[in-house]
Amino acid sequence: MATSIITFDLRKIPHRPDIPFQGYYPVVANSQLCTTDQICQKISASSTMSPADVKGVLEALSGILSDRLSAGDRVHLEGIGYFTPELKSERAITDAEDKLVARSLKLSGVRFLPQKRLVNTLRDVAFRRTAHPLNQNLLWSDDQVVERMRRCMTETDISFFNRRQLQTVTGFSRTYCITLLKRLVADGRLLRHGAAQFPYYTIADGDEAQ
Repeated sequence: MATSIITFDLRKIPHRPDIPFQGYYPVVANSQLCTTDQICQKISASSTMSPADVKGVLEALSGILSDRLSAGDRVHLEGIGYFTPELKSERAITDAEDKLVARSLKLSGVRFLPQKRLVNTLRDVAFRRTAHPLNQNLLWSDDQVVERMRRCMTETDISFFNRRQLQTVTGFSRTYCITLLKRLVADGRLLRHGAAQFPYYTIADGDEAQ
């Protein structure tokens, strides 16, 4: 079996003007989107099912996921991972005995935890430096970051962002994204939701209306 190759680029670690240059960090470069139709074609080529049959199975799976997650269940897909529903409250909860808490709750998203078996299949890959590096400013302004998030949410039809997604769309390091998200929340540009260990963020109404 041929070794998979990930094309990468190097980005300068963002820093303030008064802090010395700290080096570079690697990011995936020239990433392509693998669509549902492409997945159906690949599965069909290695099975007795037609692409339409595979798509029908995926649509049925989507419906089952929705049904079980909306019932509060965790869903395990063997070899892939676990899907867990996450809740949010539309108002601050200050009293654990509040009988009306349920009225302000809603399902805020789904957390995915990949199974170790899946992660292990990604270990044996090779890396190659891209021949077409992306020219990127050392540091985007906060306005540019929020605008990039808004555009990505529109293009991909997602309603929230997490730290990993921010890393993907900006190319910033994990550490810098954590700092950036805290600042955008403190400035009222983003709203933080979810559990402390698995937060996610939405654009504040004022920014959405811009």
